[in-house]
Amino acid sequence: MLRNVTVISDTHQVFGSLLVYKGYLHIGSTGGDDKIYTETIGETSYSWATGSEQPRWSISFYQEIIQTILFDSLGTASYHSYHREPEIIIEPIHTTTSSNVTFEFQVDHPYTIGVRNFIDSVLILSYYARNDSVINNNPISVPSIGYQAYRETILLVDSLFRNGFNFYYKIKAKDKGIIPEYDFAPDSGYYELTYIDTSATAQIQFFPSIDTAWIGGGCVEPDIVTHNLISTSIRDSITIGPGSNSYFFYYDSLGNQVPVEKYYFIVIDSLDEYEYELWFHPKTSLPFDSVLITFDSTFYIDQHNFDIELIVKISDISIESYIQSFKADWGLGVGDDELLPKEYKLFQNYPNPFNPTTTIKYQIPELSFVTLKVYDVLGNEIAILVNGEKPAGSYEVEWDAFSLPSSIYFYRLQAGDFIQTKKMVLIK
Repeated sequence: MLRNVTVISDTHQVFGSLLVYKGYLHIGSTGGDDKIYTETIGETSYSWATGSEQPRWSISFYQEIIQTILFDSLGTASYHSYHREPEIIIEPIHTTTSSNVTFEFQVDHPYTIGVRNFIDSVLILSYYARNDSVINNNPISVPSIGYQAYRETILLVDSLFRNGFNFYYKIKAKDKGIIPEYDFAPDSGYYELTYIDTSATAQIQFFPSIDTAWIGGGCVEPDIVTHNLISTSIRDSITIGPGSNSYFFYYDSLGNQVPVEKYYFIVIDSLDEYEYELWFHPKTSLPFDSVLITFDSTFYIDQHNFDIELIVKISDISIESYIQSFKADWGLGVGDDELLPKEYKLFQNYPNPFNPTTTIKYQIPELSFVTLKVYDVLGNEIAILVNGEKPAGSYEVEWDAFSLPSSIYFYRLQAGDFIQTKKMVLIK
């Protein structure tokens, strides 16, 4: 068979050094091949290809040297490598609510081609620590679950977590080279994993201890200012204070209006580990979208009936919450004189009949002391809905008759010399 072989010689870079190479290039009618030998190293590359003629050959095989260990006449080894390392791609886990934790990540390598994985081993190195106490763990081998993908579930020691220990871990990957290359994640140190005990409950109180907290706004929408304060080393206070347009009060068991300087959520936090969020939940009119209340800023109330919820978190995981019912009372703006009511009036409740809640609207044309009371058919006083001084404006009050039987009831408005009574029907 006729072979057309060309001897080649030149210099090229191998492992960072410029070295002389020699070899051959064979070109045939159906393909060709070439082989290169480099000084002091030996064979460094070989390839062959098939096709009808150059340059339309399709490369079928190619190999080159990537690492070598050379020994001199005294047996002393010298190591040569391109130092192409594995690459660990991971989204670290920092918190867990379970003692079973699954670690999943990828390990890539420039020499991994298809199903030929150039990764030799992947380990999880870990320990538990609390202050100066350290408990080392044996390395855990992580199996491959597919191309570049690795996964392992570890059962952590629950009793150590409950005694204040945290779990620290890092990933170590080693390739299959004769001069092994490594990668670590993180590059230095360890990831910290904190256990969140969701079975724990926070002790929360609202002060004053009342069913409904009231916010008055005069002629304009009321506003509030909230603060997250550390009152003592074991107790936190989340305060709700009146803004420039507001005042606070509640009704006692006799229906008397009791002024309040501030409202408080009080939380026992003996480990100083809680985080807090306040949420506004509207209940009067659409939209009923909850809104996060930002601490240390003014928040305007645009609903007459709403809840404020305190959420207690550890490492951004909710462990407890407390919902306090609120009502807001305000009239029309002072500058809207043409819109102020011209007369006293008590409107028919709606819906009517109702079950179990209904809304009662009334209007007053001037500053007045207002009482709005509910009576049964025998004339017994059932509820006091309003008992205080109100500026001119239109108002609405929601009444909940959940605990009362089906019957006819009467509601009576008195404002100054004005008195009016209307009938409503509760049907369950």
